[in-house]
Amino acid sequence: MIICKNCGAEYDDEQDRCPYCGGDNFGKSVQVHEDMMNELEREKKRWKEMPEKVAGKGMSWTAKLGIAAVIMVAVICIIVFIVSSISHKVSYRVEQKNLEKLESLYQSGDYEGICEYLKTVEYTYQSYFDKYTEIAGMQRYLNYLNDEDDSYLQWIVENDKADALSNISYIVSILNECQEAADAYYKYEEEDAVAYYKEYCYDYMKEHYEISEDEIKSCIDKAGGLTYDDKDQITEALQKLAISRLKDKME
Repeated sequence: MIICKNCGAEYDDEQDRCPYCGGDNFGKSVQVHEDMMNELEREKKRWKEMPEKVAGKGMSWTAKLGIAAVIMVAVICIIVFIVSSISHKVSYRVEQKNLEKLESLYQSGDYEGICEYLKTVEYTYQSYFDKYTEIAGMQRYLNYLNDEDDSYLQWIVENDKADALSNISYIVSILNECQEAADAYYKYEEEDAVAYYKEYCYDYMKEHYEISEDEIKSCIDKAGGLTYDDKDQITEALQKLAISRLKDKME
């Protein structure tokens, strides 16, 4: 096991890169390079020690081609190693730049900016992007909210179409993401974002459907908690409560 010089995490010294931050395992890279050079030196020494009849002028074309092939393979391996090392370094620097930008957006509370910036970033499935992809997921649900004007709400009430209040489904999905973060003890240090989205959801439900935070929590408690499997039950309960409040408001 070794300690990553970039993030301080401990990982298997046989891995090419740190699985936590993507930093190069320079120790292994140097060792691979040294092994290649040592092998070339050993090969060179073996040929020098061969009898004159083999290594000298009398060397067969087959032997010469063999030597050329070995040298060519060694040179190609060294070139591939150098190119790979440069590529890893460039990739690492790009990833660090992206992470710094995303964290800057997070610190400024620009969650919509995080959502948009991630569209320009490759390989966001890497674990060190999890904090920002999680926030982007919440923001996308928020972006799905539709404009429910008075005529639309009146149609819902007149036709008793509680399930047409799709915005409530998005709100419950955001709250579910927030709950998952809380259950994981905010392992990505995303507590500020979670607090923002929770407050947004509670304010939205109060403003549009006259449903309080306590009533939302009551529906969640009756369903046994806010989990992925309980989302539909909670959504349905809140939709029915919302249409009841809308009826009272329109009477």
